[in-house]
Amino acid sequence: AMCEDSINLINSEGEIDNVKIYDAASDAVDLDFSNFRIKNIFIIGAGNDCADFSYGNYEIENLIVSECGDKGLSVGESSKVNVLNYESNKTNLSIASKDGSILNLKTVNINDTKYCYSAYKKKQEFYGASLKIENGQCNNYVKKIELDKISILSYNNTSQTSQ
Repeated sequence: AMCEDSINLINSEGEIDNVKIYDAASDAVDLDFSNFRIKNIFIIGAGNDCADFSYGNYEIENLIVSECGDKGLSVGESSKVNVLNYESNKTNLSIASKDGSILNLKTVNINDTKYCYSAYKKKQEFYGASLKIENGQCNNYVKKIELDKISILSYNNTSQTSQ
């Protein structure tokens, strides 16, 4: 897709079985102000974020991303996102929770990334974020954690409030 977002759903709700995107020019999936249950998302190649969720509630069973120009999974603006299985390969930043969002991941497998996990406040009108990873693994990275002083990161039963 050559448009800004390959898939951009706004103010929507429902259930989606499968999303497959290859070679997105910018964001591959961008969901805003919505509520969705999604069984499978599979993305290879995005100029920017592979999966971007804002202002909503999202339940995802399987999210597999590769070759993301920026973030593999980006959650922001007071969203609540639960992901059962997440796999990321060759991303700049694999997982980002920001701006008052709550992101919970059950099983995480990350390979070849610059940054593994990030939780922070980006926009002044929000507060910090929460990122919880129950069972996570990150291999071949430059930096494992980026965390500001007002966000919370919990992974593999270990919590951190700042680095």
